[in-house]
Amino acid sequence: MSSITFSGLASGIDTSAMVEAMLTSYQNKYDTEYKEQLLLELKLEKYQEVNAQVTDFYTNQVSTIRLEKAFSEMTTTLTNSNVIDLVSGGSDGDFIEILQTAEPAQVPTSAMALSDDSTLATLGIDEDATININGTDITLTSDMTIAEMKEEFSKNNVIAEVDESTGAITLSTTSRSLTLSGDLDKIGIDLGDEDSISIGVFTENPSITSDSLKTITSSTLLTDLGINENASFYINGTEISLADMTIDDLVNELNDMGISAKFDSKVGALSITATGMDIDLSPPDSLSSTELQAYNDALLALGIDTSNELVYESTQAIATYNGMTVTSDTNTFELDGIIFSAKEVGTVGINQSYNIDAIYDNIVEFVDAYNTLIEELNTLVNAEYNSDYMPLTSDEKAAMTDDEIELWEAKVEESLLRNDSTLTTLLSEMRITMMSQYETSDGGTISLAAIGITTSSDYTENGKLYIDEDTLREALTNNLDAVTDLFTGTEDSDGLGDVLHTQIYDKLKSSDSSSSWNIFNDKTLEALISYQEAEVDKALERMEAREAILNAKFLAMELAIQRLNAQASIFADTTTTS
Repeated sequence: MSSITFSGLASGIDTSAMVEAMLTSYQNKYDTEYKEQLLLELKLEKYQEVNAQVTDFYTNQVSTIRLEKAFSEMTTTLTNSNVIDLVSGGSDGDFIEILQTAEPAQVPTSAMALSDDSTLATLGIDEDATININGTDITLTSDMTIAEMKEEFSKNNVIAEVDESTGAITLSTTSRSLTLSGDLDKIGIDLGDEDSISIGVFTENPSITSDSLKTITSSTLLTDLGINENASFYINGTEISLADMTIDDLVNELNDMGISAKFDSKVGALSITATGMDIDLSPPDSLSSTELQAYNDALLALGIDTSNELVYESTQAIATYNGMTVTSDTNTFELDGIIFSAKEVGTVGINQSYNIDAIYDNIVEFVDAYNTLIEELNTLVNAEYNSDYMPLTSDEKAAMTDDEIELWEAKVEESLLRNDSTLTTLLSEMRITMMSQYETSDGGTISLAAIGITTSSDYTENGKLYIDEDTLREALTNNLDAVTDLFTGTEDSDGLGDVLHTQIYDKLKSSDSSSSWNIFNDKTLEALISYQEAEVDKALERMEAREAILNAKFLAMELAIQRLNAQASIFADTTTTS
C-alpha cells in the first residue's frame, strides 16, 4: 500500500493488526466477489470441455449413423483370386475373363563385361601404380586401357590376363624367374610382409592372380567401358550421344524418354523395359561401317546382345468385362465402376453381399459413444450440491496441503453444472429419440427395442442402452432395409439419426447468447465474467481506500502521542533540574 505506517512505535499498539481486523468485512466482500469470478471462469471451462464432447459425438457418430453408407458396406469375394486383384468397385454378378496379360518390352541384358578397350578405372585403379620387373619400372594409369597394360607387361616378358567377369589380373611368364615389386597392392596383389615376389617356370609361383578388381558403378564413364567417345545410342529413332556420359547419365536419358531404365550395381547390369510401347535399338541405315561397328561395340559393352533383332515388343492385356472387350497397356484396367489388375489368363466372377459384421460394428460404436456421453452428462447434472465448496484464494491454498487442495477443487468441479438446463434438456430429448418409433419404407414402424437395443430398467443408469447381439444380428441379416430406415429415415420421414442430428445441430447454432458450434450460452457467461471482474475491482478499491483512511488515522495518533511524549520528557527534565 502507499500509506505510511509506524506500527505503534509511539503508542505500543499493533496498529497493523488493528487495521487488518477493521478491514475484515471489506476483505470478506472482496473474497466473495473474487470467488464468484473464479466460479464463473471454472464453469466456462467446464462448458467448453462438455461442448467438445457433444460436438465430437455429433460429428463422428450422429453425422455418420444417419447416412446410408453406414449400412451399405459390402463384402466382396472372387471366384478365382488367382486371375485378378480387385482394386475397387465392382458389382455382384460381374464376370471377367483375362485373355492375355500385359508384358513390357524388355531388352535382354547381362553384366557389363570387361574388354581390352576398357580402362583400368573399371578395375578400380584410380591412381598411378608403379610396378618393378627385374629392376625395370612400368607405370599403370587409370586412363590406360587393359590392352595397353598388357603391352607394358609384355615388354618385360610378363603375360597379363584379365578375367572379363571379375577383373582379376593374372601375371605369368615363360622366363625362368622374374622378380616383381612396387605398387602391386594397387592392382590387388597382396604380398603380406614381403617386398617382392618371384614368378617363373623355375619358381614356386609360376603365376600370381590379384583379387577381383572389376569396379563398374553408375558413375563409371562409358568411355572407361571401352565405348568409343564418338559413339551414339539409338532407341526408337532417337539418337543419344554417349560422349562424356556416365552409366547414370544414360539411365536418366532413357527414363526421360519414358523408358524404364536402371543400373543394378550388384549385378553390374542395365535393366531396360517399356510398358505400352516397343523398344527399337536398330541403328539408322545412314551409319558408315565404322560407325556401325562402334555402335555394336557400345551395345556389347553395355551388356546388350547384338546377335538377335534389336526390336523388342510389348504386349497389351486383353480382357472381357461382362462381355465387353477391353485392353490395357498395363495389367490394370480402370473402367467405369471398377478397377482390377490382371494376374493370369482365366475367368473370375464377383460376388458381393452386405458386410453384416461391419454394419453391426457401426451400430455398436454409435451406442457405445452415446452411452459414454450420457453417463458423463448425467454425472454432471445429477451431482450433489456442494454449497460449502467454493474456489480457493491464494491465502486459503497456502494453508492447505496439495492433497487437500486437489480434493477441494474436485468437489468444486463436481457441481459446476448441477441441474444445468441445457444439459437436462438435451438428455431428455435424446432419451425420447432413442425410445421412439420410426417409419419404414414398407409402411410399418420400427424402434431400437425391436432390433435388440433396449433402455436399461435401472433408473440409476439414466437411459443407458444395452445391445442383444443375437437379436441385432438377426435384424441386420433378415431385415436390413428396415434397420437402415430406422437410422436414416425414408423419403417421407426422418430416422433416428436425422432427429438426433437436428436436435444437437439446433443447439450448436449461434444465437444472441451463444457462439456457433456451442451448445451453451457462452456469450452470456463471458458477459457475466466481465461484470464480475468489475465487481472484484470495485471491492478491491473500496478495501484499499478504507485501509488508507485507517492508516492515516493511526499515523496521526502515533504522531500526536510522540509530541505528547516529547513534551512530557521536557517537563520532566525541567522539574528535575529545578
